[in-house]
Amino acid sequence: MKCIYCSKNLTSETRQEHVLQDAIGGRWKSPRIVCNDCQDFFSKTIDGQLADQMMPFKFMINAKSGLSGRSINRSIQVFDEKGGFVWLKAGCVVDDTKPSVEVLGRNAAGEVDFVNVTVRDMAQKGHADAVAKSLVGENRIRMEVPAKQLPPELHQRAEDRVFMMPFRFEQPYLARALAKACFNLIGVVCQEIPFCEGFVRLKQFVLEKGLGSLPYWEFFKYLVAEPELRLPAIGAFDHFICAYSGVGTCDAFVRLWGEVPFLLRLSSSYDGPDFKCSYLVSPVAAGDGVGVRQVKNPDFDPAALPCFEVGDFDAGNLYLQAARRFTEKSGL
Repeated sequence: MKCIYCSKNLTSETRQEHVLQDAIGGRWKSPRIVCNDCQDFFSKTIDGQLADQMMPFKFMINAKSGLSGRSINRSIQVFDEKGGFVWLKAGCVVDDTKPSVEVLGRNAAGEVDFVNVTVRDMAQKGHADAVAKSLVGENRIRMEVPAKQLPPELHQRAEDRVFMMPFRFEQPYLARALAKACFNLIGVVCQEIPFCEGFVRLKQFVLEKGLGSLPYWEFFKYLVAEPELRLPAIGAFDHFICAYSGVGTCDAFVRLWGEVPFLLRLSSSYDGPDFKCSYLVSPVAAGDGVGVRQVKNPDFDPAALPCFEVGDFDAGNLYLQAARRFTEKSGL
């Protein structure tokens, strides 16, 4: 067996590679698709980029990592429209071990000059002082220090303010990460197909460093108007990826978090055998023995999926619209 990207021989020392990245909940993995060198390269580049871009989605629904089933064990900082912030734990619960800042006033130049800092107890005062001074300097800091327990009103204030989750997208990295997941899927299901000549440019694209030279829009588009799709499902926030052959082409469809759809063209010169393959996984299901977490190769109809040509490669606003739909569905 050979690596589907660089054609190095795979050995008994080859580690298992996730079909869909572990960081967003992928569970299916195999030692028969990607060599250790390519795995190391991916983990330092596009896999890490994908994990960063998907972090807000994970936080909002307390999504689990793949085989480990671990929840997120750190907090993220989210800002409101006035420049104040709170720290949130997974599931968008206020992290009361960190100061919360509410901006109450700005000067004539528009600079923050009056903030309210809430801390759980005096042990946090030094940290809170530093945070406040970094925003407004030495003066006009008002500090609330409730005794022992964080007051319920902090949580209420946090709920009443509108916070902006740090959704971001960097199309070249996102395109490469999703193309890699779909190509991994082909490799684990149809082991000879990845070595067809028609995939040479795709492999070059996935293995590029930095922004690279191959245009990402050759391989990746947003789905502009999502029709009523009948896709396999486990729950409300599933990841579904599939790849399939066409007439001289090989295309893929990806929907993440049950809301964010993408179209991929893996090859424009495919001349191999007909095939289709798919993978469905829930990043929030309880797991094997308690609930269905993944389905390998669920049935789907390629003819019912939108074609690559209907997508838009420069539609980041559509990504944010999907993120808003996801936010509404999550109830936050």
